[in-house]
This record gives sequence, C-alpha cells and structure tokens, in this order.
Amino acid sequence: YGIRSFSYADDPMASGTLRRGLGDRFTVEAHAETTRGMTMGGVGGVWLPGARTGVFSGAYARSRTDGLGGGRQHSIDYQWLGHGFSFNAGTTRRSAGFRDAASLEGSLLPRRTDSAFLGLSTRAGQWNAGYVRRDDDRDDGHPGTSRYATFGWSRQFADQNSVYLH
Repeated sequence: YGIRSFSYADDPMASGTLRRGLGDRFTVEAHAETTRGMTMGGVGGVWLPGARTGVFSGAYARSRTDGLGGGRQHSIDYQWLGHGFSFNAGTTRRSAGFRDAASLEGSLLPRRTDSAFLGLSTRAGQWNAGYVRRDDDRDDGHPGTSRYATFGWSRQFADQNSVYLH
C-alpha cells in the first residue's frame, strides 16, 4: 500500500479474504491482514431475507498494533434496488487504536462514517442525492467533522448523447 504511486512500505504484507454462501440468501466472510507490528482480522455477513426486502450487511473487526494496542471496527449497511428506485444507507465506527495495513503508511482511518444515497429514474432522467458525514481525528487530538451533500441529474437521449448535472 502506498500514498504515492510506486512508493510502498518496505515490510512485506499479507492479506486474505474468504467468502462462502450459505444458501441463496446468506453469505459469510472473513478477512485478515498482517505485516510487521500489526495484525487485523474480522468477520461479516450479507443477508437477503426476501425478494422485496433489500440486502442487509454487517461486519466486525479487531486489530493489534505495536505501540497502539488494540482497536475495533464495526459496520452495518442496508441496500434496496427496485424498479426506478434505489436506496443505500450505512455506518462504520472505529476506535482510536484500529489500524489496517493501508493506515500504517500515514492515512488515518475516520472514526465515524455515515452515508445515505437515493436514486430515482423518471421520464425526465435519473435523479440522485447523497449525504456523507465523516469524523476524523485531527493533529490536535480533537475530532474534525466533514459533511458532504450531493445532488445530480442525468439523461440519455435517443441519439446516444447524454447530459449530466452534478
């Protein structure tokens, strides 16, 4: 993992992910990473209760890093796709000591990320809106909160031309 192109850490790193479907409606997954001074592992699942309910997912992970001790991360997400309508909402929370291999090179992970997205298809075009909240630890040790809102419209015409406004 590197911050700049072709600028990678000197220590070797290993990661692995295993996913297994337990029938047509539930998938379990496990993930692990390790490098010098850091180990991280987690479990998760994706569940489709019924044809018209949407998809639920969740995950939990723990890490241990030399000099920082341990940390944890958990997330939940919901996604629904229908005829002309889509919705997704999710949240991820991390403790201060949680690290993965990428974050060891200086990219700190946000302590909290919340997001929601909505899409609608009409005769006038495709409409979308989104909201993201991100809480980061700043250099002074206090949290910094960023909020982003998006809105967009697009339309494809019969002559294969498209218009996008965001």
